[in-house]
Amino acid sequence: MSETELIKETTAIILPSLDPDYKFAEVVKGLVEAGFAHIVIVDDGSDEAHQSWFAQAEAFPACTVLHHGINKGKGRALKTAFSYVREHLPEVKGVITIDEFKKTELRVAEVVTAERVPKTDKLMKLTLTLGDETREVVSGIADVYTAEELVGKHVILVANLKPAKLRGIVSHGMVLAASDGEKLRLIETDMPAGSVVR
Repeated sequence: MSETELIKETTAIILPSLDPDYKFAEVVKGLVEAGFAHIVIVDDGSDEAHQSWFAQAEAFPACTVLHHGINKGKGRALKTAFSYVREHLPEVKGVITIDEFKKTELRVAEVVTAERVPKTDKLMKLTLTLGDETREVVSGIADVYTAEELVGKHVILVANLKPAKLRGIVSHGMVLAASDGEKLRLIETDMPAGSVVR
């Protein structure tokens, strides 16, 4: 298991919500597709008209929905979620709130060039454009994709990740991929390069 996969398996994402809309569903779907294993949602007193959004979320195995009969406020919703995580998810090493998650800058990036990193089995060096800037990113996908397959793909980039040096190459970000334990696929989109993922 890679370090990224381990983080996704041992982190809980908490989403307090009151009367959600389609944007809520998009956030939940994005987190599930990114491979997060524990998404704890607190329905903080939403009315009947909004319950279908919670039902959709609960259909994902990674999601747990907790309900407050009345609106108790964001602070109480967070306490409810933290208590659930402590009691039911002992494998979770870290818990983040939606506010903390929002600090992560996710952007759509187009792969301009791709080349295998010499003398490695999995590393691929990608040149990405975000529309207004170009980045080099190293990703462990060379055993899954050829360089030719990657060019032109629109992928999701964690754009504000601290740069890291891998095999002498400074990687400015991380591309997101989904894995079921056996196969790994990049998360792709048809949105233009530079688009912000919300």
